[in-house]
Amino acid sequence: MSDILGAIAGTAVYEKVRIEVQNSRYKITGEYQASEVTYNVPHGCLQIERMDVELEQDSVLILNAPDETFIWIDRIEDNVNITRENPI
Repeated sequence: MSDILGAIAGTAVYEKVRIEVQNSRYKITGEYQASEVTYNVPHGCLQIERMDVELEQDSVLILNAPDETFIWIDRIEDNVNITRENPI
């Protein structure tokens, strides 16, 4: 399993996404075919379906894509948007 820390800029697809609160940042881990990519973004820079996200400390949110679909993560600088459709 490969681990890449916040190295993906642009758009990527995942089968599962886990969002954890870590102090003043969100740790977002996307999983696709046994590989993981981790994004770290400040609070206020995360959206799901273009809605701002606020999670309490020690919260975890897990998103699972329905069969034969994907979860899209679009990252531009420190801003991350998670959608069910290609954001481009």
